[in-house]
Amino acid sequence: MALEFDQSFDRLTEIIREQEVVNWVLDKIDERTPENLVYLAKFAYMTGLINKVDIKHFLNIDSKQAKELVRQWYTDHRERGCGTC
Repeated sequence: MALEFDQSFDRLTEIIREQEVVNWVLDKIDERTPENLVYLAKFAYMTGLINKVDIKHFLNIDSKQAKELVRQWYTDHRERGCGTC
């Protein structure tokens, strides 16, 4: 079941806060935009806080879209290094 935007934003923020890494994304949490939701999903995924299934639910996308998004994130990581999310 896909989550609504506000629910997704709140839940991702909660997951990040629970792991005490929220200081790395404070600027993204302050403004609720679709771009920041994707950023938080990327951050949570790349730090091992969520998995690909979670990405689908948080971003309301299908498996193919989630796979492509993760592929883009890894490509970005390889090209620019850690700290790009």
